Amino acid sequence: MLMVVLVPFWVLAGLFNGWPITYVVGDVFMLTVLPWSYFALSRNPMRKVGFIFKWLYGSMVAAALFGFVLVVYNNVIVGNISKISLDSALGPIYYSLLRNNVGFSESALVLMLMFGVLLSTKRGTWAGFIFLLIAAFVLRSDRGKWTKAAAWIGVIVAAVGTSIIVAPDFYVTTRSTIEYRIEETQEDVFGGGELSTKSGGRLSEIVGVYDTIAKRQSAVDWMLGLGLGAIITAREGR
Repeated sequence: MLMVVLVPFWVLAGLFNGWPITYVVGDVFMLTVLPWSYFALSRNPMRKVGFIFKWLYGSMVAAALFGFVLVVYNNVIVGNISKISLDSALGPIYYSLLRNNVGFSESALVLMLMFGVLLSTKRGTWAGFIFLLIAAFVLRSDRGKWTKAAAWIGVIVAAVGTSIIVAPDFYVTTRSTIEYRIEETQEDVFGGGELSTKSGGRLSEIVGVYDTIAKRQSAVDWMLGLGLGAIITAREGR
């Protein structure tokens, strides 16, 4: 609520600094329209929060399954290894890992989505997946979490073993896809490849944020920040 109340002041700051109006409007939409839409739906007596959650969760699962099909078809069946984002799968996986009672169908869904995340070869998705695994384990306070973690590891090992026996060609292709991306990552980190270049660009952007904040000239900047729609100009360009 406080964020929404402050938005008009941030808009004024953005207009005062002359930021592009499209950027300002986009920021206003994300900071006001989306939260107010959720509040309106959840507080409507005809729409219970549980209904909204199930609808949103179902949409995320549908998006994740659609992405899973694309990843498997493109990266394994066709063999055209591409970095396909499967971030939509992270939410359902995280939610299921935090729940106490997970049925067989949901467990199968989580296992399948985990497999899809690996096949996506998207390093950002991999990093988010690892982070959520750790967060889910830490946040679970029940004493049996070690047992459940061991059970999940056992299921994954059993699934891999089954795939080796039942579909050896599919297993080999899958392993090659993942190994290729890992080797490429090692080259990017230690061999001056793509990741090193991107890291330099990110570093330039971080320095640009510092430069922009340090060069604030007016009292408006100091009181309200740079405003909505602010553009950070890094030393290597916008």
